[in-house]
Parts: sequence; structure tokens; C-alpha cells
Amino acid sequence: MTSIVGRASVLAALRTAVDRAIGGEPMVVLLAGEPGIGKSTLAREAADHGIAAGATGAWGSGWDADGAPPFWPWRQVLRALGAHGPATSTTPTDPAGPVATGADPPDARFRLFAEALDVLAARSAPAVVVLDDLQWADPGSLRLF
Repeated sequence: MTSIVGRASVLAALRTAVDRAIGGEPMVVLLAGEPGIGKSTLAREAADHGIAAGATGAWGSGWDADGAPPFWPWRQVLRALGAHGPATSTTPTDPAGPVATGADPPDARFRLFAEALDVLAARSAPAVVVLDDLQWADPGSLRLF
């Protein structure tokens, strides 16, 4: 049982979406609103519901300070889903080259997008992916979304 007050209908809609996704229907749910209204808490409740039903949870967050590598929210998600390729590395010497060093050339972006799609498509079990605080995400992360 959740301790969220006054959000029963939103939480029910999120749980329904998660249940439908676990049932095989791809879903995208967007939570938007002013800072501090509980979007992250609602997302956590939805992810926990999915995990309890057998899905894998994967969470990525935007970083509100300097220093995050490009595609940071997606790197977190892909790592949580078990990917261990160039898209998940944060080192400047990464084989992904320009993606790891901050540039966003089309070929490196395409490779990362293809890897992300492959990781998501190859899953034999459902996944609940949460991308939180996207207001701080880099443009490449938003393109991948």
C-alpha cells in the first residue's frame, strides 16, 4: 500500500499502464508538472508495481550540474538492463569516441541509438524504464527518448 495522498486516480492509471506493458503492449507514460509535486514518487510507485509483477526496473535521471557525460540518463538505464557496451561507458577513452568525449556526431549517435534499441528489443522479460528529471538531460538524451 502506498502512502501517496490524493493521487489515487493517477496511481491507478500508472499501474494500469504498467500492467498493460507487462502484458505485451508497449507503453509510454509522461508525468509533467511543477517541481515538487511528486512526479518522481509516482514514477517510483509505478516502477515498484512493475517489479513486483516480474518486470525489471531501470531508472535514469538527468543531472542538474556540470560534468555528466552525454546520454547520462540512458547510460544509467542501459546499465541497469545489463548492457555493457560503449553506450554505458563514462570514460573519455571509450571506444564510442566522440559520444564519450562530449561531441554528438551523427554516426556515434546512431550507434548509441541502435545499441539502446537492441538492448530494449532483446529483452525476454518486460522492463519498466523510468527517465526522471529530463529537464536536465542533454539534447541527445531527449532525441533518443
